[in-house]
Amino acid sequence: MATESAQPKEQIVDPWTAKAGEGEKKINYDKLIVQFGSERIDESLLQRIETLSKKPAHHFLRRGIFFSHR
Repeated sequence: MATESAQPKEQIVDPWTAKAGEGEKKINYDKLIVQFGSERIDESLLQRIETLSKKPAHHFLRRGIFFSHR
């Protein structure tokens, strides 16, 4: 019987759980982008946000805490 601390074969990310897959130490954000069909927030998008809003981008965006969007 599997225990809660057992590492899953594939990473699990949902509103209640975030577990890296087997053999991985961290969540693979590139896999999340593919899995959820989102796009990475890159420097050109940050510049566009700042240009359109006429304000600096939110610090969560600048620091990469928010890393993708739909």
